[in-house]
Amino acid sequence: MKAGECAIGWAAREDADEVAAVLAEGAAWMARKGWPDWTAHDIAPEFVASAIAAGEMAAARVGASVVGVCTLARSDPEFWPQDAPGEAAYLHRLAVRRAFAGGRVTPEIVAWCAQIARGWGCRALKLDCHPHISGIYLRLGFTRLDQWTTHPSDRTPYMVDRFVTPL
Repeated sequence: MKAGECAIGWAAREDADEVAAVLAEGAAWMARKGWPDWTAHDIAPEFVASAIAAGEMAAARVGASVVGVCTLARSDPEFWPQDAPGEAAYLHRLAVRRAFAGGRVTPEIVAWCAQIARGWGCRALKLDCHPHISGIYLRLGFTRLDQWTTHPSDRTPYMVDRFVTPL
């Protein structure tokens, strides 16, 4: 992939199958590493369809193929309950096809999310991730704030690293 070949925008309903496939590939990679982080619900077609309908699912394309995805939301009460509305935008479920891992797709997705968040009037872009992949976000200029234990209703509590970058 050459610079500028990655086009990023909001995913459309017709992208749902490709988006779900990218998420499944990312989840499988994390599971193979011993870092399962996403539940079946987190990558299910129903979740993908809901995120697309809500205007929260982004897709990165090279040519006609979806090669990376993420969600970008205006609130995240589960992982950032202390944040005031509009303070930040929240990036989740960033996944890139393994053939594009380590390249420009992830940094371009993050830059796109930051641009959208600035347009929303947010002062920061925040995310949480499995501690084993924290290095990705440190290399992209995020600051690790802390480790947070979340207590979701649908699974056992687990720990994440929480990151922020000012906009």
